Amino acid sequence: MKKLFVGNIPHSTTEAELRTLFESHGKIDQVSIVTDRDTGRSRGFAFVEMSDAAEAEKAIAALNGKELGEPWHAPYRVEVTSALKPGANEITIKVVNAWVNRLIGDEQPGATKITFADVKPYKAESPLLPSGLLGPVTVVREERP
Repeated sequence: MKKLFVGNIPHSTTEAELRTLFESHGKIDQVSIVTDRDTGRSRGFAFVEMSDAAEAEKAIAALNGKELGEPWHAPYRVEVTSALKPGANEITIKVVNAWVNRLIGDEQPGATKITFADVKPYKAESPLLPSGLLGPVTVVREERP
């Protein structure tokens, strides 16, 4: 059996979604999303258990290049080392919406709620804020011993 760590997943990711993502690469024994004990909310990582080590390695290789996370707070960095492969690698940076706009979006009639907040300072009719990259993107390479 091989237990795979799946990190930097969106908090809205479900066990069924992870199962579907990994099933095309082999038999899944168990999917466990780690949650906060107080809130029950996802902590942004999970474990996928596969009986066949070769299938697990196949899943790791095939899923290289998938999303690595969303930095919502300083220092706004995403660790990509685990996704790099020998040779050339391509890094794609997607611009996302402002958190405030996500909260406003969740208040729209008929919207499927994605966020979790103790207070609701925004309403469906609240104005959206400008969003996008607010500065240059820098790829940092660090040599490790």
